[in-house]
Amino acid sequence: MANGAVLLTHGLPARRAALRGTGGRLPAGAGAGLLLVASAGAVTVFATVDTLWIKVPMMFGPMAVALVMITAAQTAIARITPPSQRGVVLGALVAVFALGGIVSPLVLGRIVDSAATATAGYENGWLVTAALLLVTGLLAACFMRPERDAERLGVPESPGAAAPVVH
Repeated sequence: MANGAVLLTHGLPARRAALRGTGGRLPAGAGAGLLLVASAGAVTVFATVDTLWIKVPMMFGPMAVALVMITAAQTAIARITPPSQRGVVLGALVAVFALGGIVSPLVLGRIVDSAATATAGYENGWLVTAALLLVTGLLAACFMRPERDAERLGVPESPGAAAPVVH
């Protein structure tokens, strides 16, 4: 439920701003990166705090904002890809996302097995997740500019496109 609420809470205002042509204060793409950074902080708190009343809000709130990157990435990729190749590129992106479901149990298993206790191993796994969210969030915030990249690559706006990318 938290995931759906996050996607709706982000998607509706972003769409409304895009349709009005008022992109926000941040460059397109930077907002999604900053949400990943916020999620990294929430994951770190979740991993290092033992108090349940703190863990639960982290799990159902700030940790879920990382999901915004899925929609932001798909929108950005669609914007910088020529229309004739868009389906193939979006399919490859989904394949990369799916690889996470295959690789992450193997990586987490290694992390848990290498720790002194299972609890320490899971904490280390959460901290690795937080580090990945932080690094990718900073990279996205600094470099994800789909409109600029589309212009540089010479990719025209699709005919009938409703609104530019705003995240």
